[in-house]
Amino acid sequence: MRPAFILSILAASAVATDSLKWKDAEPTDQLLWKDTITNPEIIKRIENMDMSTTVDKRSLSSVFDSVTKSISSAVYNLLWTVVAAESLGISKLKDDVSSALSQDIEYRIIQIVEDAKKFMRHSKRNKLLVSDINNALKVRNLEPVYGYELGSKVQYSSVSTAFEDIYYEEEEEIDLSTIINEPLPKIPPKVTYTTHWLAIEGVQPNIPQNPTSSEADDVKKQPLTTSAPETNNVFQNQTSSGTAPLVKHVLSKEHQLYFECVKDSLLSSEKSIQAAAYECVSTDSGIHQLVPYFVQLVSDLIIQNGSDLNTLNISMRLARALLLNDHLYIEPYIHQLLPSLMTCLLGKNLCNDYTENHWSLRDTAASLIGLLCTTYGQSYHTLMQRLSRTFIRSVLDPSLPLETHYGAIKGLYTLGPEAFRVLMIPNIKAYSTIPESELLSKNPGVVLAAEKVLMLLAQCLQEYAKFLKEKQLAGSQNEHQDLIDSGNLESKLSEAYGDKISSLLLSNTEFKPWLHLLLI
Repeated sequence: MRPAFILSILAASAVATDSLKWKDAEPTDQLLWKDTITNPEIIKRIENMDMSTTVDKRSLSSVFDSVTKSISSAVYNLLWTVVAAESLGISKLKDDVSSALSQDIEYRIIQIVEDAKKFMRHSKRNKLLVSDINNALKVRNLEPVYGYELGSKVQYSSVSTAFEDIYYEEEEEIDLSTIINEPLPKIPPKVTYTTHWLAIEGVQPNIPQNPTSSEADDVKKQPLTTSAPETNNVFQNQTSSGTAPLVKHVLSKEHQLYFECVKDSLLSSEKSIQAAAYECVSTDSGIHQLVPYFVQLVSDLIIQNGSDLNTLNISMRLARALLLNDHLYIEPYIHQLLPSLMTCLLGKNLCNDYTENHWSLRDTAASLIGLLCTTYGQSYHTLMQRLSRTFIRSVLDPSLPLETHYGAIKGLYTLGPEAFRVLMIPNIKAYSTIPESELLSKNPGVVLAAEKVLMLLAQCLQEYAKFLKEKQLAGSQNEHQDLIDSGNLESKLSEAYGDKISSLLLSNTEFKPWLHLLLI
């Protein structure tokens, strides 16, 4: 841009008046614009105009509009370019060169400012900072401006000259000898990484790496912190020795309302409302924070209602819904969920009346334990070993009731056919004497339990025979056809598993073709 040219245009515009007629103007008025305008380019353009026509203000202004529109935004003074050239030893700089340099400098300044405004907008700010200018310079591969920081105060001093006041920035003089003689700073330590427990099951260990209790108290005083609902002791924090509950599990109000609604629906007497609650727990993806509360709810329902079969069934269905939800991460809570499942599987008195169907409750608990072993057996290598050891000890303990034996046998079979073959099949004949002797009892509850145990053993053997047939682990049927044709199958089964169990095995014609595989 050309600042001198702008001044010439503005001066010429000031000469023009409303309805000015150049041919009728006084000689002094006709020469006024020549005295004002010194730029030869503008003078030449005005002299070439047709002065014989009447020119009003609008027509005269159109002559200068094309020029003024393009240069009206000039911000870089031509004098600055001349002063900069003189400071570099260039005393005679031509006007056209200085004009071209001024235009280029102004264009570059506008480019950098526009780029800096982009950084400002992307930073969600309305104030342009020094860092924005430096980032704009870096983008254009230019060296940033050093010595200017955010918040730093820059002081300028003025020097009066014959033409105008010149301002300069005051710079502090630093003696290099003082810097050289100063002691060297300490070498910073190398970057190292360490690991520590931030929280264990929602409880923060009291170690130096974690915040102190006073810092935790400051966090608790923040207005955004809310406390979880306290209902049925579900949300009470349990701590172990050596730990301090510095970090609490905080729930939003929405999660609290969700938990209360699901809990009330589970305890409702209407089956449709209960089914809706189970479906929500088994399918919703945004309830991961509620998993420890639901697990604790399962435990509390079992502890507080140990003989209420309906409540125990509700707790098992809730546990099943949690395990079937693919969006939830249940693995950290297995050790809290297993005791509840084991209680419903091996418990002695799960109902008030022996005629109630507590056997289905034990079957459900066994299936959930089998689901846990299938899903997390590889992560916890000792899980199946510990469960199978617990089950076989319960089966071989004659002091335990037959209801517990039933649950242990069912749980042992859910661990897999191989576990049943190794641990249970060699002991079936010796164990079968216990339920067979209880069939003669005068207690109808004991007799019913003995029948259930014998039927379960027969069912497990039939399923195991079917498994052998499908996997073809034994020889072909033709090799053992003589056992079936000669009628030796029943005697062989009685010898291997007892009279009562063999009769139950032969009563089911569906599995009879495969029973000879149990004798191999």
